[in-house]
Amino acid sequence: MTSSQHADKIAAMPIPNHIRRTREAFGIASKELAGILNVSPATVSRWESGDREVSDEDKTRIAAHFKLPVSAIFEYEWSPLADGIHRLLDVVQSLSLRVERLESQRQVERS
Repeated sequence: MTSSQHADKIAAMPIPNHIRRTREAFGIASKELAGILNVSPATVSRWESGDREVSDEDKTRIAAHFKLPVSAIFEYEWSPLADGIHRLLDVVQSLSLRVERLESQRQVERS
């Protein structure tokens, strides 16, 4: 995939998907994020599905929790910063899954 195609793919993604992608890359369950933000799990689910608009205040709180700029999670158009952050989040999530698999294998081998 070329950089241009990747940029088009990112730009075409619904904004709520960036919330889920960020949350999962940090290994946080939606229920946990809800508790951190003092909102209901249903609210987080609605944000992620696009059924509910995220207020500017909540965007700021979400970004602050992950120590990311608001634009990295709620970017309406492609930018090098958002693209780089999303690529890193994908790598972090992939590595996290690999670590979980290795830990599971290690536990099975010890049994």
